[in-house]
Amino acid sequence: MLEGITDPWGGEVRYGILNSGEARLISDGPDGEAYTKWDVGMIIKLTKLQAQAEKRWSDRFHPEEPWLDRRKEELGVRGEAAQSSEDDLSVSAFSGGQTRMDGADYFWFFTWMMLGTALLFIPYALLYRGDTYLQD
Repeated sequence: MLEGITDPWGGEVRYGILNSGEARLISDGPDGEAYTKWDVGMIIKLTKLQAQAEKRWSDRFHPEEPWLDRRKEELGVRGEAAQSSEDDLSVSAFSGGQTRMDGADYFWFFTWMMLGTALLFIPYALLYRGDTYLQD
């Protein structure tokens, strides 16, 4: 929680670090409950940390801009992110609860799911008897 900073509904604003160049500010929204469709927030990206990739021979096969950015420009849709050239920050807003599992919890969940699946598969594999079909 960020001390002293409140959203328009009087709730506190939560702060979370996503990775070395991104952070997320989340408000619980008008319902006051976390991880619901009414949550609003923004993701702040530090663009200065993104190093310029080296030129490679295969770059000529890839477009300079992704197709979605080109299509948005054709349609005149305003970009989601506000870019600040002074601080090398980009801010994009979102609504909805985002993900309930942050950081390592997300990966541990799938690790335990794979372990459980493997343990359930062992008795099946031991009891399985294949059938042989002969064709003329």
